[in-house]
Amino acid sequence: AVVPWGFGKWFGSRAKILRQLLDDFGPDSFFLGDNANRPAIGPRPRLFAHAEAHGFRVLPGSDPLPFPAECRRAGRAGFALSGDLDLNRPAQDLKQKLIDRNNSIRTFGELETPVRFLANQLNMQRAKHSTTTTS
Repeated sequence: AVVPWGFGKWFGSRAKILRQLLDDFGPDSFFLGDNANRPAIGPRPRLFAHAEAHGFRVLPGSDPLPFPAECRRAGRAGFALSGDLDLNRPAQDLKQKLIDRNNSIRTFGELETPVRFLANQLNMQRAKHSTTTTS
């Protein structure tokens, strides 16, 4: 399982819950997910450093938002591991490779520009409020 970064989900009471999960479970229990939608400006979330200090892996990826302009943005960030997967058990083998701290993760991609990040957040709020007012 991967707990993805999300604006507004990693602050306040939700951040406390996530920190508690990191403290209560071992690093082989789940991963944290960085996200190409995170703004390039500002510091890296403190929970990433906390997780890494406790042996957790932070896996970068892309998580396109549900807007037409986002449809071509899948795969714009991620990671690569060395080696082949056991094709008889690919998911289990991938998990073992991710858990093994001797396997280095090569990352690629860039974080979001401030203007696009802000526009996406405004569009998300608009979409959320139009759904709640029409129901």
